[in-house]
Amino acid sequence: MTFAYYGGFFALAAVSAWIGYRKRARLPGFNRWYWGAILTAGLGAAAMYAAHQLALAMRGAITG
Repeated sequence: MTFAYYGGFFALAAVSAWIGYRKRARLPGFNRWYWGAILTAGLGAAAMYAAHQLALAMRGAITG
């Protein structure tokens, strides 16, 4: 369920990485599309982690 909500981050990261790969033919090296892919994938992972922690808290599994 969480992936259905936040999976768009990972899809956008994949698209950004693909665009970066295609742009590398003209401009070799690490480009801004790769940075966008890394940032977007990180946001997706953070959103999934936060949703998981929220679900655990709502179930009372976190007693901390």
